[in-house]
Amino acid sequence: DFLADTIEELTKLGYRVLGVRNGFTGLKSDNLEDNLVELTPEIAASIRGLPSFVLGSCRKELKDEDVVKILKKIGGAASLIM
Repeated sequence: DFLADTIEELTKLGYRVLGVRNGFTGLKSDNLEDNLVELTPEIAASIRGLPSFVLGSCRKELKDEDVVKILKKIGGAASLIM
């Protein structure tokens, strides 16, 4: 419910909320754009009370090089939002 509340509040404030499919695996992907999903208030309403999330998750342990790759992508992701 925390995520649903966050999505709803940010969209009320005029923000576009993006999620990444499959957690860190999606972030590490060479095609980050293919793993982005816009999280709307409608999606927020549909995930309320669910034990897992519609984007999927990743339970892999990150290596140092994974963290570096993800941080570089997040820095470049700002251009996708604008």
